Amino acid sequence: MRKPKPKYKHDCEACTYLGTITYPSPLADGTAPFSNADLYYCGRRKDIMEGTLVARHSSDGPDYSSVPVSIVGSLLGNKEMATRTPALIAAYYFAKAKGLVDG
Repeated sequence: MRKPKPKYKHDCEACTYLGTITYPSPLADGTAPFSNADLYYCGRRKDIMEGTLVARHSSDGPDYSSVPVSIVGSLLGNKEMATRTPALIAAYYFAKAKGLVDG
């Protein structure tokens, strides 16, 4: 069985690759076109914010979104989501399944 590989370049050695997803990304106009994201858990700052979840949307350096694990709960169940929120929520569940975050 082949090990899944990221779709996009990501240069943080502290990150653990969680997987790649295709997800509906909601826009202000009410549409939700599909987007791709490589998901990561970064334990670099685990001491102060339980680590960070990262969704990389391309190989372009600044094209990612991130959130501290400690505030993911505020994203769950929120009907008004930012375009990249679904990818970060998925990253939380992937990291939880791998035992990287508590909760």
